[in-house]
Amino acid sequence: MVIEKIVTDRLFLENLDPNNFEDAYLDWLNDEETIKFLEVERILYTRDILMDYIKEMNDSRNNLLVGIFEKKSSLHVGNIKLGNISDKDKNGDIGILIGSKSHRGLNYGAEAISALSDCAHKVLGLHRVWSKCHETNLASCKAFERAGFKLEGSLRETSFLDGSWVNGSIYGRVFKP
Repeated sequence: MVIEKIVTDRLFLENLDPNNFEDAYLDWLNDEETIKFLEVERILYTRDILMDYIKEMNDSRNNLLVGIFEKKSSLHVGNIKLGNISDKDKNGDIGILIGSKSHRGLNYGAEAISALSDCAHKVLGLHRVWSKCHETNLASCKAFERAGFKLEGSLRETSFLDGSWVNGSIYGRVFKP
């Protein structure tokens, strides 16, 4: 899915170009610490694999992948995805990655989540957006809370991480008419 650029106070979100993306994105996906909490396949990512993925997301009717760019520098600092968009049920799930280690802890995640959520409601007409975070990923949990999401519940032992099972926390945001 392709959308118009979304602009916030410090960021802009826009579709990625499969033929022109930053090498940093590839580096993030091949860094075990960076993808620790992501539900992605643990493979060696190549430019071709990433090009195909970006193209697939841009061509999809029910998935939206956008880059998170710092407004003042135009630096690509992460990605956010609205996925599994249901026209029938008017909902979708959000996943986020702040790949640039030097841009973590600046509340960019919450700002991007809030902006994409607002777009999901105002532009795509969604009634609800949600996300599942590992309960040990405190930064992600806090980012969703700062973006107006409420903790809806917990899924027991959904992921195997660092040698043990970890619960998943479900966060949701419902838009009132």
